[in-house]
This record gives sequence, structure tokens and C-alpha cells, in this order.
Amino acid sequence: MWRMVVYWMVYNLALVMTMVGGRMLGLLPDMLTGGSQFQFGEFCSQLFTDNRSLFLAMAVFCPLLLWDMMRYSHRIAGPIYRFRKEMEDHINGGPLNKVNLRDDDLLKEFQDTFNRFVSHIEVQKAAAVIDESESSSHKVHELCEARV
Repeated sequence: MWRMVVYWMVYNLALVMTMVGGRMLGLLPDMLTGGSQFQFGEFCSQLFTDNRSLFLAMAVFCPLLLWDMMRYSHRIAGPIYRFRKEMEDHINGGPLNKVNLRDDDLLKEFQDTFNRFVSHIEVQKAAAVIDESESSSHKVHELCEARV
């Protein structure tokens, strides 16, 4: 959000400087010939009066842009948090579960890949259990035959 505020400030500063520069260039010939004298207060007052709607738009759009950027960033940060939390829970001994994101969240393709990964891990674990149980039953069968 701070980055967005800085962008907004830099953009508006550049815009105001462009307006000031344009107005100064318009006054320059008269100032050089002595046709008028530069008065800072009058210059600022006229600049604000001529561009009042632009300054109002600058002030109104900043909160709107910040709100929209916050909502958009949460559509990315929320899913990343969910995936990270699921992996950390699994590392700490919990089961590895599939992740279901909200309808308006981004990263849906990553969700699909992550959930396919979870399914793949579950299949591998099930196959390992079956292999282990078959191996154990063969060992039991061999021990029984050896005793007979």
C-alpha cells in the first residue's frame, strides 16, 4: 500500500510540476520583456482556480485507488497464505489437505496444481502402505512355511 501511495504522490507531483512549468513558460515572454512582474501568490491562486477540478480528482482518487489495490492484493496474498499454512501444518506433522480458495481469489491454476500434488502424495502413501502390508504378509507366510 505504501508503494501505491508513493506512486500516487510521484505521479501527482509530476502532473502539478507539468502544469506549473506550462504556466511559467506562458508567462516567460512577458517577464523577459518586462510586460509583467511575477507574483507568487497570484500565480498559485490562478493555478489552483484554473485546475480546481483536477486537484479535487487527485484527492478523491487516492483513497479509491488504495482501497482497490488493497482488495486486489488480498486476492493474491490470501491464497499464498493458505498454501503456506497448509504446507507448514503438514511439516509440523498434520495431514496434507487440499486447498479450496474463495471464488474471487486469484491463483486458481496454482490451486489446481497444488490439489493434484496432494492427490499424488496420497496415492503414493496408499501404494506404500499396500506394498508394506504385502511384504509383511509374505514374511508371515514364509515364517509359517519355515516352521512347518
